[in-house]
Amino acid sequence: MRLNADGTRDATFNQTGTGLNGQVQSLVRQPDGKILATGSFTTYNGVSAPYVIRLNADGTRDATFNQTGTGMGGQ
Repeated sequence: MRLNADGTRDATFNQTGTGLNGQVQSLVRQPDGKILATGSFTTYNGVSAPYVIRLNADGTRDATFNQTGTGMGGQ
């Protein structure tokens, strides 16, 4: 979920499905509105995302962010 500046739920953030399967430890919003998340998760909506993922501004997975290998090791 994403919140608006006034604390209400942002309905334009389109996170559907199961989301992340573990804890998020860090979030960073990039200048282009995309969101980097790191944590102890390994999937996002059932797709491999070991410990780091980038989401589009609307909450969908950014398919151009091509993480390879085993990720950050969950640390």
